[in-house]
Amino acid sequence: MLKKTLILIISLLVLLTGTVGIGVAEKSDAKTELVLALTNLPTSLDPLQDSGLSALTTYDLLYDRLVDIDEKGNIIPSLALSWEPTGEKVWTIKLRKNVVFHNGENFDAYTVKSVIDRALTAPESKQSAQVSLISEVRVIDGYTVEIETKEPWALLVNRLSRLWMYPTKYFDEVGPQGFSENPIGGGEYKFVKWKQDDYLVLEKNENYWRKEQSGIKKITLRHTPDITARINAVQAGEADMAFIIDPEQAVMMEGLGYKLISQPIGQAYIYFFRTTLDSPLSDVRVRQAINYAVDKDIIVNEIFMGKTRKLDGQPVGPDCSGYNPNISAYPYDVEKAKKLLTEAGYPDGFTIDFDGTAGLTPKDKEAAVLIADQLSKVGITMKITLNERGVYLDKLFNAKMAPFWAISLNYAPTMDAYGPLNNATSFTAHKSNADPEFDAKYLKWLAIFNPEEGKVISDELLQRYHDDALALFLWQVPGVYVLQPNIEGIKMRPDYTIDLTNAVVK
Repeated sequence: MLKKTLILIISLLVLLTGTVGIGVAEKSDAKTELVLALTNLPTSLDPLQDSGLSALTTYDLLYDRLVDIDEKGNIIPSLALSWEPTGEKVWTIKLRKNVVFHNGENFDAYTVKSVIDRALTAPESKQSAQVSLISEVRVIDGYTVEIETKEPWALLVNRLSRLWMYPTKYFDEVGPQGFSENPIGGGEYKFVKWKQDDYLVLEKNENYWRKEQSGIKKITLRHTPDITARINAVQAGEADMAFIIDPEQAVMMEGLGYKLISQPIGQAYIYFFRTTLDSPLSDVRVRQAINYAVDKDIIVNEIFMGKTRKLDGQPVGPDCSGYNPNISAYPYDVEKAKKLLTEAGYPDGFTIDFDGTAGLTPKDKEAAVLIADQLSKVGITMKITLNERGVYLDKLFNAKMAPFWAISLNYAPTMDAYGPLNNATSFTAHKSNADPEFDAKYLKWLAIFNPEEGKVISDELLQRYHDDALALFLWQVPGVYVLQPNIEGIKMRPDYTIDLTNAVVK
C-alpha cells in the first residue's frame, strides 16, 4: 500500500512539474527565444506607413533595406551592392542577386522601382518627404536601376535607408490593408501573428541570405508605452529586454544585477535661437554667452547619470557621417559669459521667452529647469512655457516658436547631417536663421557627389553653426536598455535597430 501511495505521489508531481526530460527541452527552447518590451510597435506593419524612429526596430527584423548605416554613420551595402553617380542628376545602383522574400518571390530591379514609386505617390505613404527629390526610377536590367533626381542630390543613397523592400507582386494582390494584416518581407525574421498595440510574434527565416545570422529562433515584441510597465515586465521575468528607460531606473536595475546597454540615439537635443527676431538673441555675443553659461557636464552627469554624452558644439554626434571632429563643446565659463553679455549691452542680463516640452524627450522638463537656473546666474531670466505635443508641433510648423526653443534634431536612421543643417537654413517654416551665405553653402553641399569634397563643405557649415552659436548645444538623446542577466551579445545601433547576430540567452 505504501508503495502504491508513493507511486501516486510521484505521478502527481510529474503531472504538475513535468518530467526531467520535458523540463530540459523547455529550457533549451527558451534559449532561442526573446521577448522584447518596446516603447511602441509600428502603427502599421506596412513599412511605408510609419516613419517613426521606434518603428525601425520592428521593420529591421522583418525587412531589408537597399543600404544599411554602420555605427559611424557610413553607408554599407545590403540589398544594393554598389552605387555611383552616372550623371549630374542620375545614380546607378547594382542590386544583390538570389534574394528571396518569405513567400518565395524574388527581389529584383522591378521590386525597387515599385517600392520607390509607391513611396512617392501612395496616399498612405509616410516616406514621400524622404525621397521627394526623385523624379524617376528606371529598370536597366533585372539587377540594375537608375534613379534620376529633380536636382543634384548627393545624399540620395542615405535617404534610401528609409525604404524597406517587400514583395511587390504580393502587395499588389492583397493591397495595403491585406499586406499590413499579413506582411511579408525578406528579413532575418518572418511574420507569425500580430495584435495591434499589443504584440507581434516573429520566427527565424531559415532561408535568409546573410552569412552571419542570429541563433535566436523566435521573437515576441510587446507594445509597452508605459516605462514602469516595461521595467516591471523585466523584473517579473515576462520580458528579456526593455527598450528606453530613464537613467534613474537604469541605475536601480543595474544595482539589482540586470545588464544595461547605453547607446545614444541619432538625435541631437538643442535649444534653437531665432536670430531673425528682434530680441537679444540676434547678437552672436549673447548666443555665445548662453553657451558658456550652461554647464552641459552637470546635465549629463546629474540629470542623465552619465548615460548619454554632451554635444561637441555641433548639432550631431560622433555617430553621424557629417560629424566634425575639430569642433569642441563650449566650456562652462560664467565669467566669459558675463563679459560677452556686457559687450553686447546687457550687463544686467534680460528676460527671454522659451518654448519647451514636458515628456516629449527624456528629461526635457528637468533640464529646462536646471538650464534656467544656470542662466539666472548671468542675469538671464527664462520664461518657460512647456507645451504638449500638439501645441508644440503647431508652433513649430507655423513659425510661432518663442525666440528661444527646444528641439530634438533627428538624424537617424540616415545618420547624416542633412536634417540638422537644413534646420539652420532659411528654408524651414520656423526660419530660426536667415543667412544667405549659409543657405548657398548648404545647397552647394547637397549637390557635391564626391564624399571627400562634400565633407569639407559640411565641416565648414558645422564650424559656422558653432562659431555663430546658432543654438545652445546640449546632449545626444540617450538610449538606455535593460536586459536580463543571462543575455549576452546584443547590440543596439544609434538608429534604434537591434543587432542579434551574437545574441545568446543562457
